[in-house]
Amino acid sequence: MKTLSLKIIWIFILLFTLIGSIFGQGYVFKVVASSAEQKTPNQSQNGVLKIGTKLQTNDKITISNKGYLALAHQQGGTIQISKAGTWSIKDLETNLAKNQKSLGKKYVDFVIGSVVKNGDVDIHKNPHKYQNVTGSVERALEKDIVVMLPNTTKIIFEENKIHWHALKNTKNYIIEVYDAMDEIVKTYTTADTTFAFNTKDFKDFSDVMTLKVKSKERLGNVAVKLGKYGLIPFTEKERKTFLENYQTFKAENKNIENTAHYKLLEANFFEENKLLLDALTAYESAVKLSNNEEIYDVALKQFTIRFNIGRVEHLKKAVD
Repeated sequence: MKTLSLKIIWIFILLFTLIGSIFGQGYVFKVVASSAEQKTPNQSQNGVLKIGTKLQTNDKITISNKGYLALAHQQGGTIQISKAGTWSIKDLETNLAKNQKSLGKKYVDFVIGSVVKNGDVDIHKNPHKYQNVTGSVERALEKDIVVMLPNTTKIIFEENKIHWHALKNTKNYIIEVYDAMDEIVKTYTTADTTFAFNTKDFKDFSDVMTLKVKSKERLGNVAVKLGKYGLIPFTEKERKTFLENYQTFKAENKNIENTAHYKLLEANFFEENKLLLDALTAYESAVKLSNNEEIYDVALKQFTIRFNIGRVEHLKKAVD
């Protein structure tokens, strides 16, 4: 009798564990890139689906004639849609699974419609065309120090790394960090176009700080435009909540860790939490791990445009 009772208890434990694993992540697909018009049945009007929107099995999405949507499945695999029509999430998941099975791969990029449209100049129609938005450029820039940072970003991790485009006639760069009173609290010099800093370097990182990158050889040259970037620490309450949620995220995605797909979802998670520097790093890692597959590249490009990171002004001029 006691053995039977124990068996029943274990059955209930296994059932609750299974239910938790099924519903823990709470979605089938997540939106990772989106432009033009799409809508779901619960939207009263057309609009661009927000990055990070979670789609369930019973959802349907409608894509306009000029729409583009990229979806990441919670267990691996991606779908790009640029063909107008109404699509069932259940059908999309089934078709993705068939492609994965036939190719014997978990991380399949399933494409519906012609994503590449020759002759397009609009970043939203063909966002992967603009290769020099985020990466290094063939020639150093003449007048702008373009740091790959948004105007402001939340900071929570101790180790942080930034990078920027090379500036012409510059061999050394000066990184200055200012406190809330606009007083310099730390100065660094590097010959590289990347720089890692640790928040422990600052005695008190409890308030907003500002970071600037300058050319040592061209100090005082008013023609050289300098970027000014805000670093915002989490409060203790925010930190605790984030770290708990981050541990949950990592546990839910443990089976796809160290993959481009994981990095894409992690980038989205960081973006939702305003950790834009970490999001950028994760997007870039996703592109690298995927060997520059289109969907990851598009997601990165759209992220830089959303937050005005890098040489976005060149794109704006191109499409005006």
